[in-house]
Amino acid sequence: EEKRKPVQPKQNSVETRSTVQHGFDLLNNKKFRKNQAEMRKIVRANTPIGKKVLKNATKKFVAQEFQEAVAETLEQDSIGLMEADEDERTKDISQKEMLEHVNLQTASKMFDLDLDQGPYSIAYTLNGRHLALAGKQGHVAVLDWVDKSLQAEFHVNETVRDVTFLHHELMFAVAQKKYTYIYDQHGTQLHLLKQHIYTTHLEFLRYHFLLASMVFSS
Repeated sequence: EEKRKPVQPKQNSVETRSTVQHGFDLLNNKKFRKNQAEMRKIVRANTPIGKKVLKNATKKFVAQEFQEAVAETLEQDSIGLMEADEDERTKDISQKEMLEHVNLQTASKMFDLDLDQGPYSIAYTLNGRHLALAGKQGHVAVLDWVDKSLQAEFHVNETVRDVTFLHHELMFAVAQKKYTYIYDQHGTQLHLLKQHIYTTHLEFLRYHFLLASMVFSS
């Protein structure tokens, strides 16, 4: 007669629950590598539940490590803020009052601009270092925003409506009374764009090498 294989006893439900709970405890443990020996014990139990817990623990550990790495990379110092008293608003605090309460490095960044030919249109380069100013009454200036040095300044003696940099700070476009002009970093005129007539807004599409404009309708 064929011998029947002995029936394997079922795993104790209490032991199963403890194994699963132990696995989930490891899921929440950030020091996963130090618990490799513990996780191998679950594998040696050779139960479907143990293997499943180990697989989920590994996935969650990898995801957790990635999130921690991203958070560490993006971690920034605490930002500053300005708090006003109950009877005042922050918009009423002047730059002069702020100067008395900031550190020397911040205080050295403060400066004054006397712009009396506005309203002004402004434009920054892609890296934010250079600033172009164009006053409606004809004043045009370009300055280095980091060291506050003046790169170019001139007056076109006519209405100016907008300004924008081109590929870099070495060239910029100015929408004047009738035509749009291209200037270099010294304020020297390079081009006259007669197709851009009575322009009100300018925008340079650097990835398309195109200068887009909005003009008065005829």
